[in-house]
Amino acid sequence: MISIADLEFQFPQSDFHLAVPALEVADGERVVIIGPSGSGKTTLLHLMAGILVPTRGTIRIQDCPVNTLS
Repeated sequence: MISIADLEFQFPQSDFHLAVPALEVADGERVVIIGPSGSGKTTLLHLMAGILVPTRGTIRIQDCPVNTLS
C-alpha cells in the first residue's frame, strides 16, 4: 500500500506548489494520475519514488517511510 499524508512540495525559487492532503493506494489497486501540463503529476511520482524529498508530510510504502530508504 502507498499512503500519503499532509504532503507538500515546492521547488526552490519557483511559484509551483504541490499539496496532497491524503492519498491511499491499496495493494493491487490501479490508479491514474491525470491533469494538465505543469500540474505536478511527474513531481508526485518522483516524490513517491524517493527521487525528490517533500517539504512537508509523509509518504509510506508498505508502512516504510520513503525518506528513510537509501
